[in-house]
Amino acid sequence: MLLPLAIASCGGDDKDEPQSTVNDPEGTVTANLMNTFQFIGREYYNGITLDLISPSGPYDFGLNSSNNLEVSYPGLIASVGKVEGLSSIIKLPESGWAEQVAAMPGYGYIVKSTYWNGVDYAIIYVIDYIKDNSGSITGVKIKYKIHYTLSN
Repeated sequence: MLLPLAIASCGGDDKDEPQSTVNDPEGTVTANLMNTFQFIGREYYNGITLDLISPSGPYDFGLNSSNNLEVSYPGLIASVGKVEGLSSIIKLPESGWAEQVAAMPGYGYIVKSTYWNGVDYAIIYVIDYIKDNSGSITGVKIKYKIHYTLSN
């Protein structure tokens, strides 16, 4: 007599969400950033606050209506290109610093805060887009770490 055999597996084959292949640094936070919304002619963030050392206080960080990662002034953000995860972001880019950059899954970013006695950094990894039922991008899922030490 032959008996049917069922084998179940837990995780590892989730094709809908890219997986990082490197360990995240201690203190990593995972968050969903949703697109900004318009209210009475003004754009508002559904973002997070990056509590970086700054002369003007914490930075607002979010995803604008054009699906760009945006940081409030005087913060700057730069893409470091495609990476395996947060721990792969180890070197500062020499150029490309701006107030906003395109959000792309699998890419790493650095937010820079210059203050009276030095510089503070946050690293960000975009895991994937968040989409609505029609396939439109409504946000991004990210991992980030603040107060990160990078080399030049």
